[in-house]
Amino acid sequence: MDIIRLGELQESGNPLSPGKQYAEGPITVGDTPAFGGMEFFKLNENMYISTQVWLPQITWRQLERQGFNSGVVVKIDGQHYLCRLPYVGVSGGDPNDWDDLLGKLNKQEQKIANHQRLFFWGIETAKTGSDSSWNNRVIRGGDDIKARGPRPVNFSNHRLGFRPVLNRLLPEPELSSIQGHNVSVFGPCGTYVAGQLICTSDYDIVLRPITAVPGAWNGWSRKDGNEVIIERGNVKYVKEEK
Repeated sequence: MDIIRLGELQESGNPLSPGKQYAEGPITVGDTPAFGGMEFFKLNENMYISTQVWLPQITWRQLERQGFNSGVVVKIDGQHYLCRLPYVGVSGGDPNDWDDLLGKLNKQEQKIANHQRLFFWGIETAKTGSDSSWNNRVIRGGDDIKARGPRPVNFSNHRLGFRPVLNRLLPEPELSSIQGHNVSVFGPCGTYVAGQLICTSDYDIVLRPITAVPGAWNGWSRKDGNEVIIERGNVKYVKEEK
């Protein structure tokens, strides 16, 4: 499988190395540097899974607060991506990103994927016994690349971190050509507002909202009667909903 070098993971604006422990700063993704940066398995034309685990010591809750559970829109070398946690499967047989990748890797490539022997967080809520607990999430990896288990969302360990997934996004539409259409407008930390595009200016986007995720009103957009006004400087990406 192809391995590509793409982007640079940063904490508080500083480039990270895979073994550097999380220091509780803001996580961002920058352009691909001349040397170093992140490497990904190219699962297909639109999806990439990191060959390494980053930010050991980070908790699932800390990743969630920065939007990586649902996905954060990032721009790398002029192209938009959704950067997120991987789907890892609640139990064996569940369709998921990680097992899909493992099924396509040869033995040497699997050694590359697990050479750190670190665990990493998945998106899914873990099932313990006959119950699912909102306080536990599924982790994968460690000494056995196929292993899975539950951990509390606030659990922190030097062998547990973040394995980024990138989903390639379509080019942004020309907003003046899609007024009246339904769109999703993505802001900071994985937040977004979806609705009908009413009008745009050099400074604002106006929607008649259909839905919004928690945090959408935290400074980057505001309600005005039945409409939402979004400052364009806070917009990370606009997607037309077909």
